[in-house]
Amino acid sequence: MRSALETLCATKTEGPVSCSTEIGARAAERLAKSCRSVSPATHPPCNVANSFAIISDEIARSCALFDEKDAPIADCQPDPKSAKAAAAVIRLYYSAINARDYGTAWSQGGEDGPPNQSLTAVQRRLCGDEVD
Repeated sequence: MRSALETLCATKTEGPVSCSTEIGARAAERLAKSCRSVSPATHPPCNVANSFAIISDEIARSCALFDEKDAPIADCQPDPKSAKAAAAVIRLYYSAINARDYGTAWSQGGEDGPPNQSLTAVQRRLCGDEVD
């Protein structure tokens, strides 16, 4: 069994676990459908081949754009401005790590990741020359 550090360093070649692998094909398809219903992106990451975390992150990002002038969007739960949404970010962070989707986990620290911590720099510090 690999250590967490070995898993992190191996993600360069292995990539994230798909949403359908994480939660099952039916549940992943429902989540992707919800994502497509709220995402304003022209090419949203609402695809079951992406990780659960990246699809959930797109839903949360899209719901945060909601201006509260219209009726709430059914797929926008919890309310993006609530304490439950803050807790959901923490769950999303760990879900991304579990799926080896370190880019999505890193992005939970803000638009450009945590302050003064690029994804590449963090991976280099942990993995040495194994990361480009």
